[in-house]
Amino acid sequence: MTTRKNATEAKQDINQTLLIETAANVRNMSERLFGASGDGGAIHFILTQHKELAEKMEHNKQELLDRIESTKKDLQGSIDGTKKELQTSIDGNKEKTDEAITTVDDKHDALNVKVNWFAGGIATLGVVLTSFLALFGIYHRSH
Repeated sequence: MTTRKNATEAKQDINQTLLIETAANVRNMSERLFGASGDGGAIHFILTQHKELAEKMEHNKQELLDRIESTKKDLQGSIDGTKKELQTSIDGNKEKTDEAITTVDDKHDALNVKVNWFAGGIATLGVVLTSFLALFGIYHRSH
């Protein structure tokens, strides 16, 4: 009976020792998770890190949006400047083309006047010659 009692007490001692070790391990894990003696613990650390990460992400998002807006404005300014330059170039080319067309029209009109004068002169000469030949023919017939 004594050996049984000793075996039972030994088991109880082992169980008590295991229980004490388990309690100590649970307390250590609890202190690590929830903190102890002024320490915040892992959960507090994780929540703090999450909050800081969320703030940093919000800051980075806002910075990125600001950069996008700035780039958008710069690009729009560049587009407007290029558009203005092209419009100025087109207007300048239009003016040059209009001037060239006006010059060609003026030359055409001057040439048209010369051709009309030349054609009128030939027609007049033809009328004079026809009249002269007709008169010459009438004169020869009568003599």
